[in-house]
Amino acid sequence: MKLKPIFENNDLIVIDKAIDTVVVAAPGLPDECTLLPRVRAQYGRHIQPIHRLDRFTSGLLIFARNKEAQKRLEFAFKKHHVEKHYLAVCEGVPRWKKLQVEHALRRVKVKGRYRSECVKRSEYPDAKSAVTYFKVIPTLRINHDHTLPPSQKISILWAMPKTGRLHQIRVHAASVGHPLVNDIYSPQEGSDQPFCLHAVGLRIKDAGKTLRLVSLDIPSHWSSMQIKTESLHDALRRVEQGVMRA
Repeated sequence: MKLKPIFENNDLIVIDKAIDTVVVAAPGLPDECTLLPRVRAQYGRHIQPIHRLDRFTSGLLIFARNKEAQKRLEFAFKKHHVEKHYLAVCEGVPRWKKLQVEHALRRVKVKGRYRSECVKRSEYPDAKSAVTYFKVIPTLRINHDHTLPPSQKISILWAMPKTGRLHQIRVHAASVGHPLVNDIYSPQEGSDQPFCLHAVGLRIKDAGKTLRLVSLDIPSHWSSMQIKTESLHDALRRVEQGVMRA
């Protein structure tokens, strides 16, 4: 099936990544789950991914169309000239409305797969600094019992990572007591459904201009959260306004 980019010009292509796909080949995954070969088949072998999204994270993903653009965009990400805006569904109702999490992360291998964990850099010099800014968006659910304790409720988080570490948003949310629903970082029992994390918006400063991009197409598995349509639309509207601001 031909890919339909969200945006493209002579320098870059922005794809709306589906869940259950990876950017580059991974052991045990069929070719149809790997995005880069499909993009190269459509646009040429010179295409290079600028950043990554987890297998079950959906949303905006940037590919460079030439080496000059690749260098510029990689530099923009390195120097934090790219704003990344995500929506996620977490467990519980945070007591805070806004929170900046600054926990260093290090990679660890668990059952042959890499994960991240929060650590002190004084104890682990190889740990990487990581910063994520969270906002809580009021969340209403369909046929929800309002007498349930907060621990059995869910919330929509607007996450803005300032750095780009492995599983950063997921680990930082869990570190403050609100892991993503169905995530491996949650102490709750697992589910067949993937977690809900969508890369909604990007603001990129490139070649003297600011490129503003949004993906408002939330994956269908979010419906399992039974979030009222008005709550989800409100969340998308807020993020869109944040991305499109002057």
